[in-house]
Amino acid sequence: MYSTFGNLMLMTDDLMNFPDPAPFPSPLELLEHQCLLLSNELDETNAELRACRQRIAALVTMHGSDSNEIARLRRELAGRAAAGPAQAQCAEGFHRPAHGQDVGSSASLK
Repeated sequence: MYSTFGNLMLMTDDLMNFPDPAPFPSPLELLEHQCLLLSNELDETNAELRACRQRIAALVTMHGSDSNEIARLRRELAGRAAAGPAQAQCAEGFHRPAHGQDVGSSASLK
């Protein structure tokens, strides 16, 4: 629908000329809704961040214990090498299992 304003022809929307504005939210209501959506999104993001921090803390703890185990095994290996050639050969036969391979499986033993 078109209306004229002076010499200008303007396009008008019938919805904008609706007699009762009640079915349409006011600008304030739109802003309040947007704030509510953002608040919910922030809460979800904070919950995800907390969960990620807990997983990272668990991984750091695992890394620390694995590092200690590696250091202990290296000391043990160095002690065997210093003790004698027979024990050193036995220690050289130790192979680390491939990634994802079960430590207890016969395939990891060589």
